[in-house]
Amino acid sequence: MSEREYDLFTREIDGLNHMMLVSYFSPEERAQLPWAATVFMPYEANENGLPVGDEYMRISKCEEMLMDALAPTVAHCGHSIGARGIRMFFYGPQAEPKSVTMKLSLFKKQTFDLHWRHDPDWSLYASELEPDREEALFAEFQPLWAQLERSGDDATKPRPVDFGAAFPTAAARLAFLTEVATQGFVCDMNDLDPEGEGSYFCEIVKTMDITPASIIPAAIYLTEQAELNGGEFDGWASPVVE
Repeated sequence: MSEREYDLFTREIDGLNHMMLVSYFSPEERAQLPWAATVFMPYEANENGLPVGDEYMRISKCEEMLMDALAPTVAHCGHSIGARGIRMFFYGPQAEPKSVTMKLSLFKKQTFDLHWRHDPDWSLYASELEPDREEALFAEFQPLWAQLERSGDDATKPRPVDFGAAFPTAAARLAFLTEVATQGFVCDMNDLDPEGEGSYFCEIVKTMDITPASIIPAAIYLTEQAELNGGEFDGWASPVVE
């Protein structure tokens, strides 16, 4: 949507699924943008509250035009699409402008009102837009799921899934492997690499499906166990299973 990078994930709000989009900002960037604004635009929706027909393209075009109109001083942070409307989030250095009028076609203009609030702590962003741990992992892994799906993969079918982790010492790696083995993660101890580039890497395998309901809890568990031993979880990989 712009030069900034965005993550996509879904979130259930009041029983309805919302399509979430979020961009990340450094502490330095946030300090320069202490005012938050939201813009709401309704659309024609299906029974689940999501846009129908060409509505998604229409609201996306309006959002893009609004971002361009507000740039470069006001930053677009993301949006929430669901419950018959898109809610866009912006941060700026001051509570301006109050509204933006845009020419949508030769004979049609539309005015969008910006609802500002002073928010130097970015609490609106944290409560309404920022992903939690599960949502962040879903966004991180989504490109891999999409790539596997394009290759004909059936995510519900079990297969050997590879997970990686790196540690500062061989002893820390061994402690990690000992723990995760109790949950069915297997490592070929004869295939462990010696120290490489300052870290001790390991690959563990577990036969499982790769749906988000399975992969995300596994990733959280492995991340926690790696961190307990001073290490870092390094993602997962899967063969294509049709």
